Amino acid sequence: MIGQSPVATTAMDVAAPPDTADWRLVGRDAELAGIRRALDGGRAGLVLAGGAGVGKTRLVREAIGEIEQRDHVAYWLTTNRAATTIPLGAFAHLLPAGRAPANPLALLGRVTRSLGARAQGRRLVLAIDDAHLMDDVSAALVQQLAGTGQVFVVAALRTGELAPEAITALWKEGLADRLEVRALGQHHVEELVSSALGGPVSVPTSLFLWNMTHGNVLFLREVIMAGLESGALTGAGGTWCWQGPLEVSARLADVVESCLGRLDQDETAMLEVLAEGEPLEARVLESWFPAAALHSVERRGLLSSQWDGSRLALRLANPLYGHVLRARTPVLRGRAIRRQLGDALVRTGARRRDDTLRIAVWHLESGGGGAPELMLRAARDALAGFDHPLAERMARAAGDAGCGPAAAIALAQSLYLQGQSQEALDVLSGLRLAALSEPERVWVAALRAQALCWGVGRASEAESVLVTAEAAAPEGSLRDLLTAVRAAVLLFSGRLEGALQAATSVLDGPGGDERACVPAAMTAAFALAACGQSERAVAAAERWIHAAGQMGGGVPFAPGRLLAAQCFAFRMAGWLDDAAGKSEHGYRSALDRGDHHSAVGWATMLGRTALDRGQVADARRWLNEALMLSGDCGHVSFLPGCLAWLAEAEALHGNVAGAAASIERAEALRPQAAALFEADIALSRAWLAAAHGDLSRARALAAGAAGAAEERGHLAVAITALHTVVRFGGAAAVAARLERLAGVVNGPLAPACASHANALAARDGAGLDRVASAFEAIGAHLLAAEAAAEAAAAHCARGRRGRSLSSSTTAHSLLDRCGGARSPALVGLKAPALTQRERQVALLAAQGLSSRAIAQRLTLSVRTVDNHLQVAYGKLGITGRRALAQVLD
Repeated sequence: MIGQSPVATTAMDVAAPPDTADWRLVGRDAELAGIRRALDGGRAGLVLAGGAGVGKTRLVREAIGEIEQRDHVAYWLTTNRAATTIPLGAFAHLLPAGRAPANPLALLGRVTRSLGARAQGRRLVLAIDDAHLMDDVSAALVQQLAGTGQVFVVAALRTGELAPEAITALWKEGLADRLEVRALGQHHVEELVSSALGGPVSVPTSLFLWNMTHGNVLFLREVIMAGLESGALTGAGGTWCWQGPLEVSARLADVVESCLGRLDQDETAMLEVLAEGEPLEARVLESWFPAAALHSVERRGLLSSQWDGSRLALRLANPLYGHVLRARTPVLRGRAIRRQLGDALVRTGARRRDDTLRIAVWHLESGGGGAPELMLRAARDALAGFDHPLAERMARAAGDAGCGPAAAIALAQSLYLQGQSQEALDVLSGLRLAALSEPERVWVAALRAQALCWGVGRASEAESVLVTAEAAAPEGSLRDLLTAVRAAVLLFSGRLEGALQAATSVLDGPGGDERACVPAAMTAAFALAACGQSERAVAAAERWIHAAGQMGGGVPFAPGRLLAAQCFAFRMAGWLDDAAGKSEHGYRSALDRGDHHSAVGWATMLGRTALDRGQVADARRWLNEALMLSGDCGHVSFLPGCLAWLAEAEALHGNVAGAAASIERAEALRPQAAALFEADIALSRAWLAAAHGDLSRARALAAGAAGAAEERGHLAVAITALHTVVRFGGAAAVAARLERLAGVVNGPLAPACASHANALAARDGAGLDRVASAFEAIGAHLLAAEAAAEAAAAHCARGRRGRSLSSSTTAHSLLDRCGGARSPALVGLKAPALTQRERQVALLAAQGLSSRAIAQRLTLSVRTVDNHLQVAYGKLGITGRRALAQVLD
């Protein structure tokens, strides 16, 4: 079950993708504003310059659409390479009928008069795509027309291409403005892709598309089309996801090659070398190819350069260039290039951090071998860089070269990190421990324990391995490392006290080795937060966060999980804004550096925090992303909790089948180090019962989860479980227990939950209003909406119609932020009688303010105020302002 894609466990669907040929314009507000300023400011036009595929044509179309709505007359001038030698070829479709004059000046005059007649006194707008391909006579006419002041020109041209002098004169002589059109930024790529596909796109997919295209709109469209065609891009599970490599279709290759343009032999060879080895130092290419070839491709914008220390590093201008060039490079040619690159880098000294890995890869891929030490260092470098498949290749090569146990250990680690835990255990079992050094024996024990606990679900066996290894290890950093791993095993086994003791012994000991202290701090932070000591949890994580940031992937635990533990503490305390902000930043950062193990924890934390905030749709999205990533990693770890929380989100959304499917998967993982999430699984069953309408069973399940959590010392979890009982209508039964626990659990959430139970048990409408405000203040919008709805019912029961209306309006306002959530506390919530603006006006009128005074305070017209008042009177069933004071008390 582990490692399989879990996306199909939900019933979330997305629409089929629309025609991607006509995407809506995104991220071009500044460019459109520039066109409007030029048009309104009396300029003769605007020239849009940019690289191939950045979206110039689409931008011109949008601008012309706006211009035509302003009663201007717009004409498109068509250009292409075939017509560059045909005089007035761009104006051919606009030439008047009849024989054209032989005199060029007479012909220009005739065309000018014809266009003026077509305009009929309105301003004429000429739209030119690929203006650099315009024939000289047409370009001269465009310049002449622009100079009359009666014509506005919107021209798009490709940078790096030679344009007619008359076109460049438009901005050089000050007739028109020139505006650089650049590729879209990463945020706008995400927005555009979501819009084009008609549904949300996973963050890893957005990142993949950005890394592949760097915001080139034409390439983005073609990559998406290729992904849809190959099946790599799918919309299952409610979110569009890309899985697998990019297959270069014939259409995609044609588009990229057309942007590369015509290349001579030297230019082609140089770009092939750069595609195989980018980034490359400039002097490598300068020593291999004529300067004319380098200068030509640089002028055409096909490569970019950046100083890296004392070296000038060259790359292809767009990652897709390299992808297509590598795909079309013959196999033997590619092998020869990689062999030459490896030799060249060795000659230059290989002084950069990633040079060893690059040399090893090039040697391996060129059909040669490498020194065993080189391959082993490369495997370790790949692990540190989170490239686990590459680490496996290098480790196997090191083993084949006779590198011995060190290569086997690196191979086992790479296999475990790819989710192949049984294979990792098989590799480790083949080692003869007596032949290993002390550090190697410790590393083997740590790896075995991780694979046993989170890979194949045998936590007790993992603990035994660690206990035995600790007893044999000398005091110091090596033993601390084993103790830190054991602390994590105890944590996920639900034994918080033992986990905290083990982690604290490492953190307070004399060793101070970051490889042990970072995972120990992670365990301590999680354990303290679950125990309700969030302030101590945050402090424990804070102490080692900087050290974790300096660590790569070649350590026992993904360093990014330390920050996730800190965010877990924020969430358990009720500091939800901090948890949400830091979690999204952490998630994207982990994906950027390829740390998918940390990313699973981050996505899970994002989903749980969104659920705490009542944002059910967002919670489902993030939790499904976490499931997708955990399937790639193949580890249990956070998976039981993720599935339990997804079940809760599905139940709140009314998707009973999806909730039941997620619970079934979570139950199947219970023996596999899932005890930490035992209460969460129980609560998911309670939410499923509530979704079926069986509140009695729901309360019993939630109460049982609370008792089990409290018995284990999971006090913050017990607070959540007890408050769930409150939400299911059992406030009186648990109010005292909540009050007691709120006194020992840190943060604003616990007191708010206790106050909610007390106010609801007493049917205290005013108290429930205060609770709603308290929940809203910490960002728990669904809890706030439920409290406000309960306040409305309490006020109504006591005949306080106005207060009931006010609380009901508040509940609806809060519920609008919750993405379609449904819970038992909201069942009796009636539709709001007044809109927020109507209520504002009515409250001020009840205070005796005149319509003019209300209009001034709310920045409305007097007529609008009076209209709002009349509507309010009708909804409330009253007449006159005096009645407002009685109804809105």
